[in-house]
Amino acid sequence: MHYRDVKYRIPYLVNPSGGSGIIVIVDPYDDPTALSDLTAFSTFYSLPPPPQFFQIYANGTSTPPPIDPTGHWELEESLGIEWAHAMAPNATIVLVEAQSDSQADLLAAEAVATNYFQESFIVCGPPGC
Repeated sequence: MHYRDVKYRIPYLVNPSGGSGIIVIVDPYDDPTALSDLTAFSTFYSLPPPPQFFQIYANGTSTPPPIDPTGHWELEESLGIEWAHAMAPNATIVLVEAQSDSQADLLAAEAVATNYFQESFIVCGPPGC
């Protein structure tokens, strides 16, 4: 489910050829359509595909965490992934998915996320960190 609200179209695409490096996003639960949603978003806004997209499960297995029964976290993940890509279309995106939205699971996922970058900037979303 990608977000295509017209009011967000051009103002945020200040430099569609800029931005590179690695963007690491930590969210709870699995978003099974994260990559296909990102592809649809990129096509809709004429953005290049990201150089690389990784979906990492913080539980350390190849089994994804459960899907959020409310569906709210999938929307949150999609918004974060897609607009991070819009702001830095040449950046690699790493999505680290926590087992749940509990503080313990989110902190464990943040610990996994630190393996992908050197400096840490944590932005908390609902329900908070």
